[in-house]
Amino acid sequence: MKIFKFFIAMACIINFVFADVDLNTASKKELMDLGFNKNQALNIIKYRKAHKFKNINELTNVKGIKFSQVEKVKDKILVAKDKNKKK
Repeated sequence: MKIFKFFIAMACIINFVFADVDLNTASKKELMDLGFNKNQALNIIKYRKAHKFKNINELTNVKGIKFSQVEKVKDKILVAKDKNKKK
């Protein structure tokens, strides 16, 4: 039973560590965990309130974010499709 609990705990940790972060819903903390500083995280949140992200490359439109930073985190972030949007 202890081994089973251990594997469940490890699966949860691995899922948390390697989970993709959605640019349109990420918290300031989640963005900072990716490597953005506080101001960059706040600028991302401010930008998405005015313009929902449609793709990851739009991050370069955010004040203070360079292409090189986007390249470093692009495998950890995503832009989920809007579930409420009509087809």
